[in-house]
Amino acid sequence: MRWDQAAPLGSGVTLTYSFLDALPADYDIYRAAEYVGFMPFNEEMRATARTSLAQWAALANVRFVETAGDSGQIRFGAAALRNESAHGYYPADTPQAGDVWLNRDWQTN
Repeated sequence: MRWDQAAPLGSGVTLTYSFLDALPADYDIYRAAEYVGFMPFNEEMRATARTSLAQWAALANVRFVETAGDSGQIRFGAAALRNESAHGYYPADTPQAGDVWLNRDWQTN
């Protein structure tokens, strides 16, 4: 699956992104249990994410637009993840599609 499936392959796409202020309301109770100790991105983390997206935009036919709250197609958050530094979800027809999670307890994040 990909974003903007109606467009021909190779077409440009505009994607929205946001920084979570709280655990997403659209996560069910089981998914929410995986993200104990939620932490919103601080300003340094947000700046790094914006720089990374800008680098992708410079190389690929994609444009990123920041939105507020949890409305982005790509949503960034941090939590006490078990045994992993970070993970993200592919585009799909699920609430977590596009979400990117960093482990708040790993200093390298």
